Amino acid sequence: MFTPKLETASRELAAKNGWADHEGEWREVERAVLPHVTPVPIGRVGMADDIANAVAFLSSSLVGYITGVDLRIDGGMMPAI
Repeated sequence: MFTPKLETASRELAAKNGWADHEGEWREVERAVLPHVTPVPIGRVGMADDIANAVAFLSSSLVGYITGVDLRIDGGMMPAI
């Protein structure tokens, strides 16, 4: 999950290894660092909005016929078993 600490650490890794301009846009740093650290299949770090959007959906009337689900909000990190 994206946090200021994760961003700082990612920027430090980018600078140390020459993967990206550590002072550049976050998305550029993220794309450069992520494959080396944690290769997330979706290609980006999870954001709080990813969780909030799932909660909003599950709290809405759109789920009136759902009785149970294992909802993974992990960018594809853990394949379904």
